[in-house]
Amino acid sequence: MNKFLSKKDRRELEEAHRAESSQRHADRIKAILLLDSDWPVNKIAEALLLDSNTIRRYRELYKDGGIENLRSDNYLGRSSKLSTKEEESLKKELRRKIYLCTTEIIGYIKTNFNMEYSRSGIT
Repeated sequence: MNKFLSKKDRRELEEAHRAESSQRHADRIKAILLLDSDWPVNKIAEALLLDSNTIRRYRELYKDGGIENLRSDNYLGRSSKLSTKEEESLKKELRRKIYLCTTEIIGYIKTNFNMEYSRSGIT
């Protein structure tokens, strides 16, 4: 792959990387910088502990919208199984008591709302 960043673009990415507080966004910026440095996609994926398709996706994100696209997270998660009233009740409980693990919260929800959540779902 040939270099595709101008000196100005590369400088902007390097500055953005230094200023980035999100590890995820910093990795996306690093991937673009490494691609521009002629690193193979599979080596970048290995170095960043990601898969090759993710690196290619980052390249497309950058190509389509620049740095701001790399910093964008469009994941919104799923909607809650709990009603608004149940969510408020759960929030009140979580302010009242410190739960040490997600399984305790899952148990509370099961007991009080007869609703089942997975560990990743509750997180």
